[in-house]
Amino acid sequence: MVYPAATPSAANGSSSPPQLHGARHVGLRGTVAPTRYQTHLALELTRGITSNWEASFYLLGARRPDVGAEYAGWRLRSRVRAPLSWKLPFDLGFSAELAAPRPAYGGASRRSS
Repeated sequence: MVYPAATPSAANGSSSPPQLHGARHVGLRGTVAPTRYQTHLALELTRGITSNWEASFYLLGARRPDVGAEYAGWRLRSRVRAPLSWKLPFDLGFSAELAAPRPAYGGASRRSS
């Protein structure tokens, strides 16, 4: 995913409003839930920690025709960017993400083979 260069301001205690992302997928097999007519949703909460550092939390959900809506996992993302005072000719940043999807949605299974 491509993120904008600016991070939410921490100076005034602001955070970005919750966002809801959705996508429809078609066709995988195996131990992962069939994705035909499946809809994925992510509720995103982002908070500026400093003027160059933000953290985001995502609550993941999915809806399958025969199962209905269910919890699909979570993600935690941290992003830093180079200060504007560096006057780089480009925007520079680094983003790292920790994710815990349920096994049916691509996460590792807890069962041993």
